[in-house]
Amino acid sequence: LAFTGIVVVINFISFENHKRSDVTATNQFSLAQGTRQLLKELDEPVRATAFYVEDPNAGLNPGRSYQELLARRAQVEETLREFEAARSSKFSFRFVDPTLEPEIVRNYFGSLPTPLIQETIVVEGLDSALIHVVQPSDIDYSELEQDLYSSILVVSNQERKTIYFLSGHGERDLETADSGSIGDPSGYDNIRAALERDNYEVRTLRWSLLDEDVSVPGEPADGCVSKDPDCLPSAALLVIAGPKDNLPAAHASALSRYLLGKELDAAGNLVDRREAGRLMFLAEPEIPETFSAFMAVWGVFVGQGYIRDEDRSVQGLPHTLQLQMNNPLQLTAEATRSIDPQVLATLIGITAPKGQSLGNVRMPGAAPIKIYQDPNRDSAPLAFTSINSYLIPELDRVEPNKGTGAQSDPRGPFSPVFFVQAFGPLGAPAATSQPPDTEIARMVVFGDSDFVNNLNYNLGSGADLFLNSANYLLGDFSLVSIRPKAFTFREFNLNRNGYNFVRFSSWLFMPGLLGLMAAFVWWVRR
Repeated sequence: LAFTGIVVVINFISFENHKRSDVTATNQFSLAQGTRQLLKELDEPVRATAFYVEDPNAGLNPGRSYQELLARRAQVEETLREFEAARSSKFSFRFVDPTLEPEIVRNYFGSLPTPLIQETIVVEGLDSALIHVVQPSDIDYSELEQDLYSSILVVSNQERKTIYFLSGHGERDLETADSGSIGDPSGYDNIRAALERDNYEVRTLRWSLLDEDVSVPGEPADGCVSKDPDCLPSAALLVIAGPKDNLPAAHASALSRYLLGKELDAAGNLVDRREAGRLMFLAEPEIPETFSAFMAVWGVFVGQGYIRDEDRSVQGLPHTLQLQMNNPLQLTAEATRSIDPQVLATLIGITAPKGQSLGNVRMPGAAPIKIYQDPNRDSAPLAFTSINSYLIPELDRVEPNKGTGAQSDPRGPFSPVFFVQAFGPLGAPAATSQPPDTEIARMVVFGDSDFVNNLNYNLGSGADLFLNSANYLLGDFSLVSIRPKAFTFREFNLNRNGYNFVRFSSWLFMPGLLGLMAAFVWWVRR
């Protein structure tokens, strides 16, 4: 009787005070930190309305069974409950049957027929009266958290930042899906999609080699209509990925103005932008000299040739580096004090999110990066090669020259990834005091552009390194990213001896253990 009473009390307490825990390695069933932060910072109440019919014979979309609808509805309801639990005072939701409550339907959709409204989710700001119909990433709402995040940004008047990829000099293409079922292996379709999932607007900035009137988009002019192709949103970040053609002088000047936080107005006068530029530059072992010269103006020197690491190159692929990322949290106190605090914070955010280092990053042919040291520049390497690495200038040679003469190849360690913040190009007057954050140009420079192409996107932690770099370069002006949570396939590989051990131990160990326990009980009670 006492046992039954205890069980009843425990069940009553747990029912009234339930709490869920997500023990999956990728937090598959929890809201991302960025989502929780967005909900925490909401200033006005937001409500989501999901339209689902209750009658299995009414208003179903063609080709979709009622059982499938119920499964999708359960998934949607579960996600909405997670949002509400995170901030119940500012986020609420409701389910509406469009066939039973046509008045609510008319408020949002007018006279649209029910099949077009079924399984639609509307997010509205209750104070601003702004509404936004969730644009699902797919018909099954598999990325509903991300879709709701974007809709909340819209109804709460929060701005999406725009990332431009420079084009016109042989850079990587963002849209190559028409080249095949998964796109061109050298394209950047996957990284573009990942940035969009991180709540950024991604655009291509096309500069013709013959065009001298070019600029990186700044703040749109008053009265500019967003649908106008000439009305481009301001660039929060510029990416230059693997250029193959020369950089015209007019283009180099436009890039320098961007990094300086300047732009030309309609009259040709030099005026201030909102902030100094943010740049991601992805080089190659054979980068055009004009691009190399432009980066050198800003104190960034890209080596000619590729790094051959005898300790960490991928077996059978001598050109491919396998980088181990630096974890700033493992530095000594003395080394930590020598790094600018803001640089250190950025390094931790990029290479050791939540204190855990990124995995290995594979770079199929990487050039070394060096930074000129002067009072106007702070920099830190994000990764190093081993001491047994060499810079080989000829791409068709895989064996390094290890002699001591002039013909020997330079020996490492090298860094193919650097974070840099600069207060002006080389030769600029040194700052007499700490400049404002908005006057400091920031960039991440990679010695390779293949590590995040479509072919290598899912290999190692290269994509996370790129995305983390983009997030942190944007600083206070960025939107917090939400990484899509992927189910992780875990395989337990056994050799023959391991397989035999598992097989025979499962046959003999548990029965044997039970037999020993039975013998022990018999011995005690005999």
